[in-house]
Amino acid sequence: MQRIKEIKNVNPKAMKKSSINFLFIIISVILLSSCAGPYHAISPGQISYYANSNIDELDFSYKYNVMIERRNKKYARKEVRSGMNLVAVRITNKSSQKLVVKDDITFYSNGQPFIPMEPKVYTNAVKQQAGFYLFYLLLTPISLNTYDEYGNTESSTPIGLFIGPGIALGNLIGASQANQNMLREIERENIINKTIEPGQSVSGLMVVPGFASSSLTIDLND
Repeated sequence: MQRIKEIKNVNPKAMKKSSINFLFIIISVILLSSCAGPYHAISPGQISYYANSNIDELDFSYKYNVMIERRNKKYARKEVRSGMNLVAVRITNKSSQKLVVKDDITFYSNGQPFIPMEPKVYTNAVKQQAGFYLFYLLLTPISLNTYDEYGNTESSTPIGLFIGPGIALGNLIGASQANQNMLREIERENIINKTIEPGQSVSGLMVVPGFASSSLTIDLND
């Protein structure tokens, strides 16, 4: 009987406040598990290549899955669904003439010629959606409350006013900066825009259409 009496004496407002705080704790855990991720540079000149396709005047090496290898997990997950692959490549010019990649070299995927896709098409498909992190503003109503022995609120600190906007702004800036860094590197390292002098090896990046990791080859244009 005493136990039943104690349960009846619980302050309903305190129970409601506890439920609200618990709800926001759940929301916080979900949102905090989705923080913006940084972009780690691919640096194609520092990659160990494993696939080779050589002809008399050109040596060609390439490597798939460079996003996951460089720990860009957020981008790598979206790449899988995008129908595109970011590939690191290295071309060695064994001919006696200077080669402009976009004019003098043709790329083949499983024997079929293709034109590497524009970097912005790829980055738009795999980028982090910076606006998503505005959902961290849902943390704004969180307060840190203390109660007396009767369930009445003794003090309330609106910590959400600092946590919500702070985390939202931090992730918004972080995601935008990571996206910009990715686009800048892929545009800078775009193999299509490279010129290769005789005897020179040049590394770069290109976007290959297709969901699967196809066999890549190159050839000199006539």
